[in-house]
Amino acid sequence: MKWKLSFISHLSVHVDDSQLYDCGSQCPLCLSEQLRDTVAVIQEAPAVRLLQCGNCKAISASHMPVPEYLNGYYQGRFAEIYRQYTPGKQITFHDEDRFAGHILRYLAKQWIDRQESLRIVDFGGGDGSLAVAVASRLRRKVEIMVIDHGPEWVREGQVHIEKRRSVESLANNCHIVIASASLEHVPYPYPVIKKLYSLLQPGGYFYVRTPFVSPFMKLWDMFDFGYPAHLHDLGPAFWNSFVRIFAPDAACIVSQPSIVETSFTKKPIKTIIAAALKLPGHLEARVRGIGREPLWQYVGGWEAVFRRKPV
Repeated sequence: MKWKLSFISHLSVHVDDSQLYDCGSQCPLCLSEQLRDTVAVIQEAPAVRLLQCGNCKAISASHMPVPEYLNGYYQGRFAEIYRQYTPGKQITFHDEDRFAGHILRYLAKQWIDRQESLRIVDFGGGDGSLAVAVASRLRRKVEIMVIDHGPEWVREGQVHIEKRRSVESLANNCHIVIASASLEHVPYPYPVIKKLYSLLQPGGYFYVRTPFVSPFMKLWDMFDFGYPAHLHDLGPAFWNSFVRIFAPDAACIVSQPSIVETSFTKKPIKTIIAAALKLPGHLEARVRGIGREPLWQYVGGWEAVFRRKPV
């Protein structure tokens, strides 16, 4: 039985052996085939372990659900998570306008002002609410491409928005890529991350936000990882290796504990706890700077912003 708190939503379900395939021989984030260390066991009978790669430091499940199972899971159990957020939205964040302002803090205003129009790719963006909130603050023509497996929708308004189910068909010349709380759901993220970054034109920005809960699991093995919704745990050590593995022409703008996704008015207890846990991490980042393994790791999530170097 995993540890649960009444004010936290949990996505874990037991996955039968017939719905799993073994991917323990290769890291799904960097494709390294070196032996990975066990961090925790997240399911018994059949056993599913969290394995940490020595090359990229990503932590991933040893077994991945087959596509048919995942499709059914996201249409059923996973959809319940949206009930705690604003009805009618398909984004797991309480205030997307606050989130948009947070992201834009790290983008160079002068560079944005030089663009006649902007193109945003929102990977796993649900209904595109976050990308639309970002676009509304830019005050210029913006095109949005949302990549998501959810149902289709029609959005009315001045922002041109399209939806697709995969990144393969996208062309380059994108200015901003957002991957918020999405990469941890992808069984094999390596080609997805490579493709998303390749979409950026020189000077473009890549924002990512991912879970980082493995420190809690090391402290207390009953902590609920959220499998099979969460397949990877990507903290500062992984994002510190991003430039080396994925983007040699990129610069890291920020790497820090992620923004608190809940609001005090809707989830006061969870918001207070999350903010209190993240505070030491933010203070440490200010003192020690980015690119180092933090001493305080009990933050629950991590975010980073990378910029493709201008020509």
